[in-house]
Parts: sequence; C-alpha cells; structure tokens
Amino acid sequence: MKRVLSFVLMCTLVASMLSMNISAALLKKSNGSVINAETAKDGYFTASYTAGGDKRIKVMVEKDGQKYTYDLKNNGESEVYPLQLGDGQYKIRVLRNTTGTKYSVLNTYNVNVKLENPHSPFLTSSQYVNYNANSNVVKTAAEITEYAKNDLEKVDIIYNYVVNAMSYDKQKAQTVQSGYLPDVDLVVAAQKGICFDYAAVMAAMLRSQGIPAKLVTGYVAPNNGYHAWNEVYIKDIGWIKTGSLYFDGSKWTTMDPTFTSSAKTSASMAQFIGNGKNYSTKYIY
Repeated sequence: MKRVLSFVLMCTLVASMLSMNISAALLKKSNGSVINAETAKDGYFTASYTAGGDKRIKVMVEKDGQKYTYDLKNNGESEVYPLQLGDGQYKIRVLRNTTGTKYSVLNTYNVNVKLENPHSPFLTSSQYVNYNANSNVVKTAAEITEYAKNDLEKVDIIYNYVVNAMSYDKQKAQTVQSGYLPDVDLVVAAQKGICFDYAAVMAAMLRSQGIPAKLVTGYVAPNNGYHAWNEVYIKDIGWIKTGSLYFDGSKWTTMDPTFTSSAKTSASMAQFIGNGKNYSTKYIY
C-alpha cells in the first residue's frame, strides 16, 4: 500500500512539474514587459508593461509575412490581443519608442499556435473588440435576442439594432486621434460613433451571443477612404466574405452598419453596399 501511495504521489508531483514547465514556457518576461501565451489555443494572448515612463509601447504580431501592430499601456495593465491568422508560428514582440518613429525591441516570443476552435479569435474580447460579461452591450444583446430562434435571427436583430439606434458622429470623425480604441458601452450610451465604433459594437454583441464576428478595416471605393465593417460566420454557410454579407431574411446583402445607418433609405447606398468589389480588406480583428 505504501508503494502504491508513493507511486501516486510521484505521478502527481511529476504532472504538477510538467504543468509548471508548460506554463513557464508560454510566458516570457523581459525588460519590464510580459508576454503570456498560455491562452494561445483559445485564440489570444496577453501582454503588459510595468516599467512605466512616457515612451510609447507597442506590441507587434507577425505570421507568414503578415504584420499587426498595437499599442500597449505602460501602467502594468494586461491587455488582450488576438491570434487571428490561424494555426502556425507567430512572432510576438514588445517594442518601446526611442526617437521619432524608431523602436527598440524589449521582448520577443515565438509561439506555435494550434487553435482548439478555428473561430476562437472571433469569439472572445480583445483590444479592438473590448467587452466583458458585465458590459451593457452584452446585456443588451442578450435582451434583444432573447426570443431569437437561431443565429440568423440573432444577426438580423443585432444588425438592425445597431443600424437604428446609432447615428454617425461627423465631428468625432474629423477630430479622432491616432490610436483611438472604441469603448463599446460609451458608444452605445451616446448612440453615435464613427465606422470603427459601429463595427466594434456589432462584433461585441455578436461574439457575446456565441456568433463568430470579425471587425474588418480597409478601403472602400471610389476614393479609397479608410473604413471599418463586419464579417460574420454562420454554421452550414461559413464566413460571408464578399464585403461582409448580411442576411435580411430573403437574400444576402453587405453588412456595413455604418453606411446602412447613415443612409437608411438611400437606394444608391444600398446598391453600393451590396457590391463587394467596393470593399478592400487590409486588417481583420
């Protein structure tokens, strides 16, 4: 009996040590910064910077020639970033501004990502689509979709809510600063925002209902203005990608909550939105 107990205790100890080693291997500390990839299988990682100062801190994520750059607070607060480029090898770096547009590397971490669910990055909160269980947008999404029979109905209800409840904030569009991030609850409370706000609110509401949703940024014709819109995943249909499409009950049309809200009764705008060729994707969050 003693041998059996000793064997059990030894196995428990080994398992615990392996778990600690795995956790340690997924966490990298360097120069006041921390990269934590323990949640990589769930489609995101976290980073923080505790050294303070007034220098701008950035997080850079690279995979297969694609590069995403984000801001990182310098107050030690942990922030969430998506791993939205699928399975494979990611290179994550924390950078600190030195002079002008030059940055020095504080921390580098390479992680091989294998997602448990390929849609995970678009089902969780992250820096660009930032919400939690107590967010008002989450509560609102739950309330308005309470009697929805399926995901298509939820998409329809949430889309129409965003389109009808909000208006475009022209003043904000003219004064918004680089590095701006939407606060989805403040946007909904104000009932107005820019395209980035519309897309973030839409994505947050859909994700909170278990519907994979992308916040997409890129360019729209004919003047190549920078814009934000959404894409949504529907089971048995897949990702609706042509400019991002929305099912209105009878046909697929483009899901662009900003343009739809700004021109609810415009036939020409509806025709523009319905043409996926007018949209050119640059980044997906």
